[in-house]
Amino acid sequence: MLEAQDRARRMDEANAQRFEALEREIKAIKVKNNDYEKRFAALESSANCFVNIQNCCISVYKRDRLQIATQRDYDIIGQGNWAAHGPSAVTQAALYRDRVREDFKLFLGLYGLDPDTVLNYQNHLPTLKVLERHAYLKMEGVNIPTELQDVYLEFVSLLETNGRHDYLDDIRSPECQAYTKFWNISKSLLH
Repeated sequence: MLEAQDRARRMDEANAQRFEALEREIKAIKVKNNDYEKRFAALESSANCFVNIQNCCISVYKRDRLQIATQRDYDIIGQGNWAAHGPSAVTQAALYRDRVREDFKLFLGLYGLDPDTVLNYQNHLPTLKVLERHAYLKMEGVNIPTELQDVYLEFVSLLETNGRHDYLDDIRSPECQAYTKFWNISKSLLH
C-alpha cells in the first residue's frame, strides 16, 4: 500500500514538473508570437509603402511622358511621394526596436514618444496621423507655433499615461479634445 502511494506521489510530482515546463514553453511561445505580430505589422506597412511608390511611378509616367494624367493619377502621385518622403511612425519605430537606429533622442524629438509606445498604436490610424503630421512639420522645418506644440505634447502625454485607443469615441475625453485642437491648428500650417 505504501509502495503504491509513493509511486502515485512520484507520478504527481513528475506530472507537476511537466506541467510547469509546458507552462514556461507556452509563455515563451506567446512572447515570440507577440514579437512576430509586431514585425508582421511593420512589414505590412512597408509593403503598402512600396505599392504606393510603384503605383506613383506609373502615374508619373502618364503625367510626364504620355501627358494623360487624370486627377486620380495626381492623387496617386501624392500618395507615392508621401510614402517615399513622408514619415511613417510605425516603420521608424521598428527601426529603433530592432536596433537598426540607436539615436533615440532624435525619435523622441520627432514624435514625443518612445518607439514602443508608438508601436502600441500601430493599428490606430488617427493616432498615427497626428504623430506623423507632427514629425512631418518638424522634418520640413515648419515653425511650429507654441500653441500647437503645447497641445501636441499634451496629446502624447495623455497617450503615454492613459494608453487609450478609444479616445475618439468620447468627444469629452482629454485625448479627443487635444486631438481635435491639434488638427484645427495644424491645418493652417500646410496648404
